[in-house]
Amino acid sequence: MPHRIRIPKVCAIGLMALIGSGGAECFAATAHVHIGLVQRLGEDSGSGLLFCRGHHRYRIVVDGIKFEPDPRKVDLIGTAKNLRTPADVEGTYHTENGVPAILTGAKSVYMKNEKGAMLELHLKQNGNKSTVDLTDMTISGRF
Repeated sequence: MPHRIRIPKVCAIGLMALIGSGGAECFAATAHVHIGLVQRLGEDSGSGLLFCRGHHRYRIVVDGIKFEPDPRKVDLIGTAKNLRTPADVEGTYHTENGVPAILTGAKSVYMKNEKGAMLELHLKQNGNKSTVDLTDMTISGRF
């Protein structure tokens, strides 16, 4: 005679929620981004943070950028959209119409990666007159 296993309703609902989410953390479709770019010996790279729901922070690394006229540090701020998981921010970014992604002054740039994540970035105004070329920018991280 087979044995029946009884699972309380609360446990069953929690298990269904975990299975339904694929085991991944629930994630906001939009997150805030802060990137600090530092120029060292002709190599332009940076690091930053992806902020989700105000309290989850994920470290990111940025490569493939160029900036002039030789500032020591440039800060970019903006938003990342169309994210299903934090890892969706990883990838190489391009503008949708193929024009170079050049940031100057108060201008914003909109870029998209191969996973469909979209970035809107602008220079944090701190008095410098930098020009930042984000064409073919790559973001990576540990999520």
